[in-house]
Amino acid sequence: VTGISAGALMAYQVALDLSHRIASIAPIAGSRILGYNFAPAHPVSVMDSHGLADIYIPANATSTYRSDWPMPGPHGSARSEDEFYYTPTPQVLNMFAKTAECRFNENLPYPQPKV
Repeated sequence: VTGISAGALMAYQVALDLSHRIASIAPIAGSRILGYNFAPAHPVSVMDSHGLADIYIPANATSTYRSDWPMPGPHGSARSEDEFYYTPTPQVLNMFAKTAECRFNENLPYPQPKV
């Protein structure tokens, strides 16, 4: 299941509601609204893609739209241009990782630096 922006919010919700039937999701530029970040009952693979300049559904609290807003918002949330609060993407992914019994330490930037 995939979707962009509000469609990505839908993909996350479908993964929660139908985790017994959904194998994977690929949300693009979406997150969970603050207060609705739950773990799925069954493991669901996630490939999340999110830019850092998104003003409508920010990936994290450091990519919010206006410099005069407090950073981060309540409970470490990211505030959007339309004044919604979103759970930072790493926290969302951590909930899915816990269900799948995966270690999740950090988001990895792309491209990866050469070593």
